[in-house]
Amino acid sequence: MSKKKLLIIGIGLVVLIIAAGVAYQNYEYARLAKKQVDTLSATIRQKDIRIMDLTKEAKAKDDELSSVKAELDNLKKVIEDLKTRINSASEPPAIQAPQVPQTPQTAN
Repeated sequence: MSKKKLLIIGIGLVVLIIAAGVAYQNYEYARLAKKQVDTLSATIRQKDIRIMDLTKEAKAKDDELSSVKAELDNLKKVIEDLKTRINSASEPPAIQAPQVPQTPQTAN
């Protein structure tokens, strides 16, 4: 029986060594995966910061564009008003010629 016991203990040790090796390998894969996740998280944070900066820049440009549009609208109104004034000033008012009373010609 002692040979059977030794054989069972030997097989058990081999199984434990293999299990320990697999567990260590899984541990190393988990550590590598954690490093990759940390790296990706840092990259995502950097991209989020860049997106926030671009969003702020886009909002500033949009505000600037809105102010330029408002200024253009005001200029259009002024130009239309000036055109109206010019057109009304260039048309001379209709003045009727004064009626001169006709005198009858006397025969000489």
